[in-house]
Amino acid sequence: MNKDLPPVQASPSTASNALHLGEQTLNTAQRMAHNGIEAVSDSLGQAQNDTRNAARNLAHETEWMAQRSMDALRSGAHQLQHQATHLKNTAVHYVQQEPVKALLTAAAVGAALMAALRVISRWRKSD
Repeated sequence: MNKDLPPVQASPSTASNALHLGEQTLNTAQRMAHNGIEAVSDSLGQAQNDTRNAARNLAHETEWMAQRSMDALRSGAHQLQHQATHLKNTAVHYVQQEPVKALLTAAAVGAALMAALRVISRWRKSD
């Protein structure tokens, strides 16, 4: 031991003060821990609410987009059916009015398709 320093003697009041200071420090640490836990809990609750709201919005928007897609498909199918009916009626009317021209046109289109198929068939065989 160092002979230059006098021995330290703890008085009862010093020990009591140290004990009181330790209790205060412990109480402060407990309050801080409790406040931190409450802050984390509040943040988690807010995050849960935000996530729930985002999921609801996403479901709503997905449903809306699906409905719009179905409406667009129905409209497109209706237009296609209308155009096909119009084309059929036009073709029938043309055949009734010009049967010889219609027959010659059909023969020419058939011959052109057969020639195209032969060319494609030969081209594939050469590869």
